Amino acid sequence: MNKITITIDCSKAAVPKWIYEDEKELRIYKGSFLPLEKQGEKGYSYEELPPLYRFATAFHIKGQFLTFSAEKLQIFDAKGKKLPASEENLRIIYYLQYRLSTMSGSRGREKEDRERGRSVLSRVIRYDTLFRVTGIGEEMPGDKYSRKRKEEVLCRKIHTILDDYKRRQLIFDYALCPDEEASTPKKRQYCGVKVEFPQWGWEE
Repeated sequence: MNKITITIDCSKAAVPKWIYEDEKELRIYKGSFLPLEKQGEKGYSYEELPPLYRFATAFHIKGQFLTFSAEKLQIFDAKGKKLPASEENLRIIYYLQYRLSTMSGSRGREKEDRERGRSVLSRVIRYDTLFRVTGIGEEMPGDKYSRKRKEEVLCRKIHTILDDYKRRQLIFDYALCPDEEASTPKKRQYCGVKVEFPQWGWEE
């Protein structure tokens, strides 16, 4: 990422609420996309803020940039085994982080959970949308059987992540959403998950 450069030209935009001294005149944000310097075998450091971060700060953009704790990237199953930090797994985690953050923060229908006696919010995450947005769907096998097996593996990963968040009380609960069109009397098909949030919402 530190080899990728980025330039954001805001010279013709309205004057932002906050701006750094060296950018007052030009209002052009440029530099390394992620200006990191390697320190040792596993460490990194940085001496300047990324251009995208400076731009977001200057124009006080809200709702378009989300932050979350790095701890949420570390997923463990019920036996305490860590989910590998592969590119595919991280794409799923990032998407779920985004969806959970936006869903819990938006207005929606509240329902009373009588058994637990607290208010929760319910939202749906569709599998096909996750596959499409993350680009994973384009990388799936072409034949129907192999694709189906791959989808099952991905769905299990999604459930593992949500199970971990549930154990850590980041979400209240989740349930599988039946796919009425694809289901048959002999086999139930599912199109996604319905996530319930605690009353205090998704913590960043």
